[in-house]
Amino acid sequence: MEPGSPYVPTLDDYVDVPRVDSIKTLEDDPLPPKMSVSSLLMQQSSVLSETSTQTPQQRMTVERPSSRTERSGAVRRGELSAGVPSSGTIPRRAESTAYRLQDGSDAMRHSQGPYRKPVPRRKYTSPRAREKEERMHRRRQRIDMGRSVLDGCDLPNAERNYQLSIEALSQEPKSTNRIESLLDKAEVAQQSMSTTLGALSFATDNGESSLSASVDRIRSYTKLLERHNLRHFVIWQGQRLAQTPEFANFRKRYAVRWSLINKVIGALEDLCLQRRITLALVDGNSVNELADQDLTRLKIGDMLKCIHNLDATVEDPSSDSLFKRTKSKNVHLMKDVMAMAIQALFRGRAARRRQVDLKYHTTAVIVIQCHFRRRKARRFVLKGLLALREKRQKQWGELVERLHADLLDEPRVEIHVASLNYGETARLMRPRYQLEQAQHLARVLRAVDDNVHVVYVSPMELPEDVVDYYRRLLSLGEAGSGDPAETPRQSRIGRGARNPFGETSDDVLPGGAFTVVVPELSDRFPSSAPLAQVALCSPACVKRLRYLAHSSNKAPVLIPGVSSGWAEKQLALLLNTPLLGPDPAVASLYATRSGAKRVLHAADVSVPSGAHDIYDEEDLIIALAKLIAGRLDVQRWRFATDADNGKSGRAFLDVASLDVVADLRAEKRKLTQLDIVRGEAAWCHPDVQTLARRKLLRALRLALPLHCVVALPGQEVGSNWAEFAHLITQNGCVVEAEPANVVGRCAVHALLNDECTVQSTQDIVLDEAATSTLVATHPASKAPRKALEGATKSVGNALRALGGCPATYFTVEYVVFETDEGLRLWATELEVGLTRLAAGHALHICVAGCDDRRATYTLLPQLSGPGIEATSFATFFKLCRKHGLAFDVEKRRGPVVALVDSLASGVVGACVEGLTLRDALRLSLDFLKFIRTKLDASHLIHREARPEDRDVEFVRFALERILKEEDSKNS
Repeated sequence: MEPGSPYVPTLDDYVDVPRVDSIKTLEDDPLPPKMSVSSLLMQQSSVLSETSTQTPQQRMTVERPSSRTERSGAVRRGELSAGVPSSGTIPRRAESTAYRLQDGSDAMRHSQGPYRKPVPRRKYTSPRAREKEERMHRRRQRIDMGRSVLDGCDLPNAERNYQLSIEALSQEPKSTNRIESLLDKAEVAQQSMSTTLGALSFATDNGESSLSASVDRIRSYTKLLERHNLRHFVIWQGQRLAQTPEFANFRKRYAVRWSLINKVIGALEDLCLQRRITLALVDGNSVNELADQDLTRLKIGDMLKCIHNLDATVEDPSSDSLFKRTKSKNVHLMKDVMAMAIQALFRGRAARRRQVDLKYHTTAVIVIQCHFRRRKARRFVLKGLLALREKRQKQWGELVERLHADLLDEPRVEIHVASLNYGETARLMRPRYQLEQAQHLARVLRAVDDNVHVVYVSPMELPEDVVDYYRRLLSLGEAGSGDPAETPRQSRIGRGARNPFGETSDDVLPGGAFTVVVPELSDRFPSSAPLAQVALCSPACVKRLRYLAHSSNKAPVLIPGVSSGWAEKQLALLLNTPLLGPDPAVASLYATRSGAKRVLHAADVSVPSGAHDIYDEEDLIIALAKLIAGRLDVQRWRFATDADNGKSGRAFLDVASLDVVADLRAEKRKLTQLDIVRGEAAWCHPDVQTLARRKLLRALRLALPLHCVVALPGQEVGSNWAEFAHLITQNGCVVEAEPANVVGRCAVHALLNDECTVQSTQDIVLDEAATSTLVATHPASKAPRKALEGATKSVGNALRALGGCPATYFTVEYVVFETDEGLRLWATELEVGLTRLAAGHALHICVAGCDDRRATYTLLPQLSGPGIEATSFATFFKLCRKHGLAFDVEKRRGPVVALVDSLASGVVGACVEGLTLRDALRLSLDFLKFIRTKLDASHLIHREARPEDRDVEFVRFALERILKEEDSKNS
């Protein structure tokens, strides 16, 4: 038989059906008269009511009668259903049921039964104990009540279904449909009983031969029973009653699929425990259908549909059935349950209301506390910041007072942080910004002074060959080979070597020493980051600098690069070291070209004609038109960005290429000839100037993008006016006039302390766009030294008057030009800090032994070429000696190379010492020729020349021009 298919009975199932000849007619017991269906139902209901009053112990003691008695009873029931005449009353034998009960008083006395009063116990005086005893008493009463309800659970299927239907009808239904369904079930139960009795009586009347003929009728009864049988079984207090005949028949019917059905029944038991369902009448057919589903995803709603008496046993929480009337006889016993339900409902609602109020008030409290704590934390942080600011300001004042003393005349430790504090735009536009910071490596040669120990902070890791090379430069005066690269070291530590333990040794040469410190986080920062910020963000570097600054008895001092910023000040405060430079707040005032103009005006020195603080292209055109109209004799006008002292970009415009300027010059000559009285003053009349400016405005709007030459960092010189105009809008611009007959340019390096001391003067040669210095010669010969020193001291006094600048290095650049009245001097540049040219002068002091004003040298700040990049350190100096370009110590003559790294960057510098200026220039040309022919020639064939590769050619042109001027002067 397939699982789930209806069970079809066979002849073996009717073995117990009595044969006709085996049934004995009882003469003393007449047959019962013919009864109607209603009378039969009334009789069966009375039997069921009597049976339902039995206790479980009484039903357990029921004895099965003999098969003969069962058969006779069955025959009589069949006769009754078949319509056998009766006297209207049921005989005593027929009146007795199929079960004969025994006296169950003994069983009830020793088994579970109704609640009996327990043995008196000790009286408790505690109210809590008394309440507990009463609560247990009520609980036992409820348990006995549930057991008494279960008295009729072991009845046969047909009778029990009929009883359950009658009991369900006795309760108040919820709807008319529910009443109809209950009536249908009662009718089905009645029909099944009458069909059974009719089948048995038919079999008795017709004999054995008619039994086989009535198989079809029996089968139709079986099918009808299978169709209408609900196969109910009971779950009492979460456990199935497996000993009942209904459950046995149900298990026999679905024995094939019992493993799946058993899982569903287990889930129903758990559900009854969870829902507190004491008595559940389970529909077996629904359980069978539920077993076909996925047992891992059973739904509670589907399982509740399997409980036939769900409406009578379980109250729906969403409905108000709790407060409806009931006809149960045990209403008085449910008062506690109802009270608990009412209290639970009330307490739940009250708890939810309190939860809402608590949540609202808690949220409000949290908001108030957060606001208060936020304000408190902000106030605490601001108070801490103000206290820290006051502390640092007080510490800064103490450091400034220490700097006012004769600090630079005592033994000291100089911490050099050569940071170029350009703006972000200028730093990003310079492809070799980090290399430009590393070109200040010549500062370590300041350790030639015995009272100075130099601590140099390098932006990159220096090879040991480079460090050893500068150590040998410091000991150059004690050796005589003439080549710094071949000068032997005198000891293990040597002059200029770092001694990590601070111990002294007899074999250490007299003189200072230097230490190179590299920030440990330099590789993590971008190449455009200033060195001071990288050092400040490197904890190990700061710790090392603090140790070097205070490990000896020498006074420390921090020497920054050009235009010190906030990072230098913060580093000085961390190291507790005076800063040899201006206060960053004051330095920002003259760190721009416009600020430098104000300082030069305050110093009462001559400056070029021009305009500053221009932040728009239209403003630039208007200002340039005014300047050109008033100074028609100027041939070239230079523009420079206001930020970074012009390092972001420069440009110039030759007005000779403008036709409108030639026309205005002709009109000026005519006007001067016509107005003999005023002469050239007639051109300065407001009406004349207004007409001239109108013409210039129309012409300049078209001429600037076409004729202006722009020089930007990292780009070739050319016409790129759109980008330069963007820089003007972003950083500002300065306009200056370039004099016609320029004799030369000079740079004066000075130290501002209690007095302004000039360190050195140099003649410099700029490139065409005046963006960088190509050559510098010492001493300056283009202008009188006294004039340069006087103008420089005036600028130093102006810096001191601004405040916040007690001591610092600064450089002033001048342009010298010739007029009808003689030579004139204009101050054009002002850089506060130790510049690269000033650091290069320390190289001359190191190799010359003293700062002799009559000693001359040519300084080549930067030389780059492809041959230098491809040459090793040892090969470079070997080729220099081979071509006679080694430094002669005895004559103090020859080139001294200033290394930046191990020639890997392709950039070097040189300080060429000569007996005279002409001698130094010739040696410089020989050195350039050596680099160009011996190093770069073979490499330029294999790759295209870059803009930086042409620096050597520009320097060579500048040197040839200077040498030609010297030859003409001597002749």
